[in-house]
Order: sequence, then C-alpha cells, then structure tokens
Amino acid sequence: MIHKSTHIPLMLILVIVILSFTACSPYPPLAVASDEKQVVEISDLFQTGHSRFQEALDQDSTLNNAWLSLREQTVMVFIDIEYDDGEKEQAQQSGIILNGGKIVLTVGHGLVIDDGKILAIRIRTIAGTEIPVLLNSLIYDNESKPVVDWAILRPPNSFQYSEPIPLPKVDNKSQLLIMGYPGGMGVNKNGGVVRVREEEFGRHYPLGIVSEQHRVDRHLLLPRAGAIPLRGISGAPIFNVEGELIGLFSSIGRRRILTGWEYIFNTVDIPWITINEIAGK
Repeated sequence: MIHKSTHIPLMLILVIVILSFTACSPYPPLAVASDEKQVVEISDLFQTGHSRFQEALDQDSTLNNAWLSLREQTVMVFIDIEYDDGEKEQAQQSGIILNGGKIVLTVGHGLVIDDGKILAIRIRTIAGTEIPVLLNSLIYDNESKPVVDWAILRPPNSFQYSEPIPLPKVDNKSQLLIMGYPGGMGVNKNGGVVRVREEEFGRHYPLGIVSEQHRVDRHLLLPRAGAIPLRGISGAPIFNVEGELIGLFSSIGRRRILTGWEYIFNTVDIPWITINEIAGK
C-alpha cells in the first residue's frame, strides 16, 4: 500500500479534495456560486464546505454542542519570517489555547526555517485580539513513527478567553471535529466565509471539518464534511464529541485503495507530559 503526504497541499489537490468530499458526502449537492456570479473565488469553495459542515451539525446535536463549546479555544498563528536573501514572508497556521490562556499549542513544522529566521510570532483570537508570543519549545521529527510535530508558544501574560462548556458523555465517539483557519479563512457572525485579516472587526470563528478515525491507524482521519484543508489549517485542534483534545492536524495525504486514491488527514499526538510540566512551573 502506498502512502504519500505533504505539509503544504497543492492547488491541484484542492480541486480533487473538493470532488472527493462531494462524492462521499451523504448530503445533497450544493451550488458553489449563484447564476449572477461569473467568477468562482476560493471563498466560494470554502463556503460550500462550510455549508456541508453546518448541515452535519444540524443533523447531529452532539457534534453541534461540541462545535459551540470548543471553537473559542482555536486561534490563528502568524509567523513573520526573514529569509537569508532578505525576502520576508508572513506564514499562518492554527493552534489551540491551553492551561487557562498560559500557552498555545500548534504544530512545529511551520516554525522550522532552514534558510532564514523568525522575526516574530503572534496569535489572533476569535475576538480579533492579536497577542505576541514566544516559542517555548518545539519538536519536529518526520522520520519517527508516528511523526512527532508540535510547538508550545507562551504569551508574556495569560489572557482571557471563554472556557469550553463541559460536554456530556456519549456512546458513539466515532466522529471527530477539526477546527482551524485554512487559507486564513474564517466564519463571521452571519455564517459567511471571509478572509479574516481583511475583516478587522467582529468575531471570526474557525472553519470546521467532520472526520472519522481510521479503524487501524489512529493517526489517520477520513474526511466526511467541511472545509478544504489548505495551508493554514496545520496545527488545528482535533476533538471528539465529548470535548477531549485527541490530536493536531499535521498534513494531508493520500493512499491507494481498490477504486483509486483516497485522501486522508495525518495527525500528531498532544505532548501532554510537556504541557503538564509547564503547568506545574
């Protein structure tokens, strides 16, 4: 069996993933854009994914309760980079607030810069507040099995955010929620998908993906409905419907099956030992 993966999905994969989401989804097809609109923008594709995600929530109250309770913890992570040739770039990924606002957990691979240096790191909460953070610790080892890929960021001071509401125990925990900001996109209060940095005011919630854990390999997820996993969703927290944080989104991959290729999400474990050590300091 062949298994390939990449940390930065190509635009070609974007289209294939959209088609695969549509093919395997139990929900009816949705129009991407209105008849009056002549150009299909990336936000239209994200809006289609979000509509399917919302339909899944409408049909499953446990998913919806988890979404409403847990999304406040998800943040955008901005990384200002200067390369050796003098060029500058701002990269973006996702993360989660932990330990009462004392740390932010994300993946490490976006913070490994071989041909440059990091000038600054900031997080942005759903309320639009941007907070500078420092890199506390990082491990990225893509040769290990499973891959180890995490980074802990620390703000100068702990900050306030809405703590998640405790969720009830359920018998079926097969469905999982991924929450992040792929492509720098989020959801405004009206349910519209927007590029967050272009809308400076108001609350912007993360986009969501409903997925299921692979029966054999718990580090592989199978997408069922939701957003396109473009660059920027790396580091997105993954929850079960009881609100337990079970992993981080690391990369998108594919594997060969009898009918062709199946697209999958690769996840990494939460470094609970390190997190608990930091909490004890």
